[in-house]
Amino acid sequence: AKSKDNPKGGLLRTTDGGKTFAPVAEYVAVSLPKPQDDALYWLAEGALLRGTGKGEKWEKVSDVKDARYGPSFGKDAKHLFVLTSAGVIESTDAGATWSKPLAVPKELKGVSMLTWLEYDPKNDLLYVMKMGSDLYKLSRAK
Repeated sequence: AKSKDNPKGGLLRTTDGGKTFAPVAEYVAVSLPKPQDDALYWLAEGALLRGTGKGEKWEKVSDVKDARYGPSFGKDAKHLFVLTSAGVIESTDAGATWSKPLAVPKELKGVSMLTWLEYDPKNDLLYVMKMGSDLYKLSRAK
């Protein structure tokens, strides 16, 4: 939330159904948080954050340059996918390291804040789409 006193904004937490909010981290979110096990994962201005204690405590997991959407979780809690402006990056160690970007189809004409991805763990497939576009299945090297 941005304000006159805090023009950059930050992450806020409510415990009373939205009546009041308290700051919990000085990051600006770029996507919606994603739950996994007892934690929340949130992409915020160049970083992947992990929140615990029902969003009371936030820690930086890793740097993620130009993140747009995610994370989407893979076959387990350590398997993550994040959509960046360069493509989809993958981590199999809970975000400690990331793969080189897998490019999105050229028909999408780039990645924006209206682009998202999902992972199908049963068939080990990634899907990407932009609002108003077709749905694309991404080919991944095994």
